[in-house]
Amino acid sequence: MTLSHNFQEKSAAHIAGLMADLQSLPWGSSFLETLRRSEYPVEPMPEDIAREFPNSPALLALDPLHTIFLTNEATADDLCHEIRHVEQYLTLPDELIKASDMKHRFMVHAFMEADAYAHQTAMLIQLMATDPQKLTDEMEIYDLYNDPKSEVLMEPVRVALYTSLNRNPKSIVEDYNANPESLYQFMSFVFSWSFHEIVPKQYEQRHLDAIHTTMLLAEKGTLAASRSQPFEVTTAEDIDFFMNCIRDFGGTIYNYEVSYLIDKDGMGPAPLEHIAQIITTEVIAELTRMNKQISLYRPAAAEIKAEL
Repeated sequence: MTLSHNFQEKSAAHIAGLMADLQSLPWGSSFLETLRRSEYPVEPMPEDIAREFPNSPALLALDPLHTIFLTNEATADDLCHEIRHVEQYLTLPDELIKASDMKHRFMVHAFMEADAYAHQTAMLIQLMATDPQKLTDEMEIYDLYNDPKSEVLMEPVRVALYTSLNRNPKSIVEDYNANPESLYQFMSFVFSWSFHEIVPKQYEQRHLDAIHTTMLLAEKGTLAASRSQPFEVTTAEDIDFFMNCIRDFGGTIYNYEVSYLIDKDGMGPAPLEHIAQIITTEVIAELTRMNKQISLYRPAAAEIKAEL
C-alpha cells in the first residue's frame, strides 16, 4: 500500500488539477458539493488496488475505506463518475439500495453504473465546451481511434459517443453550445448504451459478487426475500421496480427536478428491453443458486423464538 514520495507529490498535484477543472464547469460545483458533503477523501490509487483493477483510472472503495482512488491517468470526467456513485449512496432510498429481491438488487447495480457513465458523459461534454485544449485532445483521440494503424483504446463513454453514436467531439460541442439541453439526450443515449454494452460485458461478475457479499454475507440473508418466480421471467413487480429506478436515478446531480431519462414526450428506457440485456444466462444461473441459499443464512423460526 506504500507510495513513493515523488509519486505522492505528482498524484496530489494531478488531483488538485482535476478539482480545479471541475470548479470551472456548469455542473462542477454540484459534484464538488457532493464530495464535501460525503467527506470521502480523494487519494492516489495504491499499487495493490491498481494491480487488481488494471483498467480502472478511478475507483470508489466502500467499506471500510470510503475513499475515491485515482491514478495519474484519471481525467476529470473519471472523477465525476466516482462522485456520482457517492451521490447515489447518499440519496437513493433503501427500497432500491436494499431491495429484498436479488434480481431487483442486481438491477440497481446496473442502474448505478449506467447512471454514472451518463453523468460522466455530461462532464466530458462540458469540459470540451469550456476548454479548447480539451476539445483538441479529444479530437486527437477520435482521429487516432479511426486510424486503422492506431492501437489506441478508448474508455466506454468515448466509445459510446464517437463510435456507437458516430459523432465527433466538435459536432457534439456544437450541439451543446446551440442547445444546452441536448446534454440530456447524450446522457440518455449513454445510459441505455451502457445497459447493452458495458454492464453485461464488464460488470456482470462484479455485481454478482457484490450481491453475494452484501445479501448473503454482510446482511446474512436477513433483508433478502426468496424469489418464487424464475429469474428469467420478468414479472409486473420487476417492471414496477424498474420504473421506480427510472424515477430515482433520472434526476441529475445538477438538478434533481429534471430527469434526463424521460424525454419531452414522456418516454424513457423500455423496461423489458433493458432488463433482458442484463439478465443473461449466467446471471440467471448465479442468482438462482444464491436464491436457494437464503434460507441457510436464517435461523429457523423456533430458534428465533427461543432467543426472544
